[in-house]
Amino acid sequence: MTEADTTTTPGSSGQPSYLSFWSSNDFGLSGYGLALNTAQTSVDRSRYGQMITKYTLDSAKLKESLGFIGSTPGTQKLLVFEVPSTEKAAEVAVPLNPLMDLYSSGKIASLAIRYGDVLYELPIEKIPFTDISRLVSTNSFASVSLTIRMESVPKVQLPALSSNGAITISALGDPVEVYINANVAGTTTSAEVAHKGKIYIYTTKQVPASTASLIKYDMGSGVAAYTPSKASTRGAGVVFTGVVGGNTVIGPAVGYSYFDDINKHWAKNEIAELASKLIVEPRSKNSTKFEPDKNITRAEFAVFIVKGLGLDGDESSARRFPDVVPGSATGAYIGAAAKAGIINGNSDGTFKPNSNITREQMALMMVRAMEYSGYDLSNSSGTQILVKFKDGAKIQNKVTVAKAVQEGIIQGMTQTTFQPQGYATRGQAVVMLKRVLDKLN
Repeated sequence: MTEADTTTTPGSSGQPSYLSFWSSNDFGLSGYGLALNTAQTSVDRSRYGQMITKYTLDSAKLKESLGFIGSTPGTQKLLVFEVPSTEKAAEVAVPLNPLMDLYSSGKIASLAIRYGDVLYELPIEKIPFTDISRLVSTNSFASVSLTIRMESVPKVQLPALSSNGAITISALGDPVEVYINANVAGTTTSAEVAHKGKIYIYTTKQVPASTASLIKYDMGSGVAAYTPSKASTRGAGVVFTGVVGGNTVIGPAVGYSYFDDINKHWAKNEIAELASKLIVEPRSKNSTKFEPDKNITRAEFAVFIVKGLGLDGDESSARRFPDVVPGSATGAYIGAAAKAGIINGNSDGTFKPNSNITREQMALMMVRAMEYSGYDLSNSSGTQILVKFKDGAKIQNKVTVAKAVQEGIIQGMTQTTFQPQGYATRGQAVVMLKRVLDKLN
């Protein structure tokens, strides 16, 4: 990190003496920082066997700090605790009661732990308090704490990144594990927490933002996959920003793709970018051909969307479709799309994975993917935008298709025709999917 990160002496009315204004040029964030002495220290063993210092935040000081931030006008609703970068790993125990008090008051703030070049931000309203109560079997949070851990994971312990055919992915240093669990003081009760927050990882390595992203590693299955993220140049380096859903190992990577059939294709840049992020792929594993002008199937587009959203496969949800092969990677991705409400299947209960997808079906899936991701489509002007298409009467789901057209993620085949039952090519599908992801990220 650069030396431009700053804190200032408390001075605002009601501001606790141990709370300072905090800003980071590299992360592009600002808020309030808790002094290191607001935590008690003890010795603990990390998840990877290292002897480390555990920091336990003082409950009263945390409550007072959150109360100040929650009541202070402005947008700086971020409370940061920094673990010294000299530590081998970060472990911070956060009393849950002050977080619950703020949540119950209806006020909004986020808690962040910074450790070296990594910062994890957890919006307090995203903490699953009800689930935690059930998991640790208590209705009182007085003795419950969240333990937030961040630790570098050596690359040698990770699944191998893709390096076959036309796609090569390289990690930019060791990734980090973000792990949160709930603990009850004085007992051995502990449970993993299904948290959802935002991670920031800074690197001084200069990489092209268009082919760089965050990659999550599934240590059990040995699979590496894209995490919804973006890379932005800040100062002398690059900051990666992405969403973390649950305990995970995550890190920045840069990709390179080469398909020998897209060099002169109009969608070559979009294909190269999404392939470099492990979102789209050739039809056969080691192929150097993308086949951009071939029609895309329903299964292929479902897989591309699910990978673009960073969803995990769901084999159980795929079983609802009798024509989807159980136990396959493609089937699991189709299951994830079904679980997220992105696909519904046909009236006869089938999915027809190998059928070509129509343009209207694509529009429906993309709009549902955006809605699932929390994108606000409420400002749609209705179906009036479809009047310009002479074949508009053939569109069955006019309201949803109109949203897709208004957002600019799908266009007419000509100025006056939409061709709702026409098929889309793999190249066209990639371009449309990139438009969706650009809006979401």
